[in-house]
Amino acid sequence: ALLITAFLLMIVFTENDISAWHRTHFTDSDEKEHNSNEGSVEKYDPLAKLTPEQKHTLLTSIYGSWGFYDGSADERPEEPYMTPEFTGNIYLDLTEDKFPPESWQVDAVYVNHFLDAATKLVRRGQEGIFAAYHGYGLTNVTVDDDGEIKWEIDNADERMTQRLRMFHLEEVDLGTVTSAEYLQLKVPSWRTQGGWTTTRSMDGLERRLLHSMMTTSNFTVVVTGSWQSMGYGGNHGWQSMAGVLEHLL
Repeated sequence: ALLITAFLLMIVFTENDISAWHRTHFTDSDEKEHNSNEGSVEKYDPLAKLTPEQKHTLLTSIYGSWGFYDGSADERPEEPYMTPEFTGNIYLDLTEDKFPPESWQVDAVYVNHFLDAATKLVRRGQEGIFAAYHGYGLTNVTVDDDGEIKWEIDNADERMTQRLRMFHLEEVDLGTVTSAEYLQLKVPSWRTQGGWTTTRSMDGLERRLLHSMMTTSNFTVVVTGSWQSMGYGGNHGWQSMAGVLEHLL
């Protein structure tokens, strides 16, 4: 599940994920207005007195940043190989032994390093989303005369527990569910977590994501729902997942 989550969030996040997710909610003009009441701003934004560069430095030091690179990029095939002509089918299905030996798909070092970077990226993304709802959890953020930024994190263990609960996705085998009441008993807390899905649906998502990644094909994301989930009709712009996805991509 972590592998698939890593692939899914790789679609959403960019190399600039730190600055993308951990941006201030105020524009420059908004900051001037709010700075007239610095006490209230600092109460809700412990980074209020930091410059944008200092904020980026602080958040990068806390959460890390994207650092994956292909150490064998110069050895990769120059000619496209994920084509119907090469694979022999329009779906680009290819067995492992048919991939070019220099391709990244059969490079265990590449894949392992990619998964490590992707897993860390997933965690940074989750921490960023959690912070958007619960604050950074930072206190006593100061900058000394040498420009060094110091901070403290309150209740780190409690925040991690809350974050893990927030993103927990329950998998349910519908073959064992006989009624709506029984389903509610199986996943009683899904509304306060990451939700629930079926085992069959998750397996299908895994196959489609892996196929898209291995064949470098398009993967289409469709966001549906009421006006609340779509983010119009009075919602703040950053409450729209479609808007966030469009901005980051």
